[in-house]
Amino acid sequence: MKIKSIHLHDFKRFTDLTISELPETARLVVLIGPNGCGKSSVFDALHGKAVVRHVWGWNPEQFGYWNKTYSSEGGIAPGGFNDAQKITIEFHGNSPNTDISWRKSIYVRSAYRNDPDVRMGRLERVGAAVDESRFMRMIENDAVVQLNYRRLVSDGLEEAFEGSDGNTTLGDFRKHLIGDVREAIRQLFDDPLLDLNSLGSPLRDGTFRFTKGDAKRFSYENLSGGEKAAFDLVLDLVLKRREFNDTVFCIDEPEAHLGLRLQAKLLKGLYRLIPDNCQLWIATHSIGMMRSAYDLEQENPGTVVFLDFDKRDFDQPEIITPSKINRAAWEDMHRIVLEDLAALIVPNRIILCEGKYGEEGLDAQCYNTIFAEEYPDTLFVSTGGKGEGVNYSMVIKAIVKAEVVLLRDKDNLSDREIEKEKANGKRVLSRTKIEDYLLDDEVLSALCGKHTNDGESKVHELLKLKQTKLKDRGDNIKAIVNDLRKWTIQSLGVQNAGDNYSSFLQDTIASLVKPGMKTYEELEEDIFGNDSCMSG
Repeated sequence: MKIKSIHLHDFKRFTDLTISELPETARLVVLIGPNGCGKSSVFDALHGKAVVRHVWGWNPEQFGYWNKTYSSEGGIAPGGFNDAQKITIEFHGNSPNTDISWRKSIYVRSAYRNDPDVRMGRLERVGAAVDESRFMRMIENDAVVQLNYRRLVSDGLEEAFEGSDGNTTLGDFRKHLIGDVREAIRQLFDDPLLDLNSLGSPLRDGTFRFTKGDAKRFSYENLSGGEKAAFDLVLDLVLKRREFNDTVFCIDEPEAHLGLRLQAKLLKGLYRLIPDNCQLWIATHSIGMMRSAYDLEQENPGTVVFLDFDKRDFDQPEIITPSKINRAAWEDMHRIVLEDLAALIVPNRIILCEGKYGEEGLDAQCYNTIFAEEYPDTLFVSTGGKGEGVNYSMVIKAIVKAEVVLLRDKDNLSDREIEKEKANGKRVLSRTKIEDYLLDDEVLSALCGKHTNDGESKVHELLKLKQTKLKDRGDNIKAIVNDLRKWTIQSLGVQNAGDNYSSFLQDTIASLVKPGMKTYEELEEDIFGNDSCMSG
């Protein structure tokens, strides 16, 4: 299944949008443009037409989300939401004409894909993937790693008891079960090699097991955020292509949580995994994804299409056709990626830290909150993975006159490696990650003191919970954040503590780290060093 054209009328951001001239040879379609330009809304339309309409039906309570002309006073026109007028999709070849063919025609992943842990609760059969009902709107959560684990176990048992010819060895069975996923992950993470070992024991709190260096058979929860993000997309595509074998696959912001180098490798991996008669659409503003797509087009001419959503007035009729990638186009792409920095009244110091690239980066948001008053001329920017700060540093130094500092997490660095990093001009945290500062006992005590008069007993209760959860999760501080968030809501009554991991740390915890705290002083020394004696 491949899309030839799309027409959207009074749908979300668009008054009258036409996307046309998409060639049948297009294997990858890349929607590019800055945040808020409408890329995700196109995926909302595709998902709505193919899935929402044929699974749930359009929900009157949510018409205001899809319908551009909706208002709380006037409502919408009689007859409800007419998707035949709002959304038109033309395919190369035959178009879907039944509920099941529509649901198989388009498969969408939203940008909200965080699945921090996988634990098999019980053995049970998992139904057809095409019958899944995960989300209605692109703003909703789309975590599927746990579901895909259950699907692998379910399909494996069914194959073992019903599909096996009786001569299959246990080793052959395991290879068949996870072989495709394992190979794709090995190609993504080859230095150091990340190897998918098995599905663990589904009868005993099963989870995915991996090997990396000297770490053997560690569980999915111990993967980094970037490893989880890439594993999720690869695993899902490998499993879903079995049923979605004539499909347009759409992924919103596939670069989430990934460094530039891994972004490029991931896109090339996904490109290889989609069946020949299928199409992959991505929405991105990542230079890593754009560059990888450009390289794929050079290697496979005619198979990659770029659709540019930048500088469009969607209150007026707009027609978007494939863009030619020339020098001017590359300059526009770099401007899109760097616009948040280029538009700033440039600070005296820019500190590049780890975390998801852009304005949603957890680490940068927390640092900016903590040091906003004491260091007003310092800006923290999340740049992705550990190795990407150097790339951004070179670019930023070329366009702004500011001191650029690279900051990295300690992670599992040895003393020798830390000294080497510092000798190269980097700053290294003295604790493993930013969460180790944010969730310090001193900070959690301040949390209780701020929100209750019964501070002492609540502090004792919270710190005991922290220690218990850390013991249960192998001292993985990141794995207990949501446990502490839920406790804060339930025990302290803080209803605005955030809906998820990131918002809890950014909006509730970071502001508690203040001058005068030992935690603040240690973090300040780690980042600013000798400069910490004078603010700014």
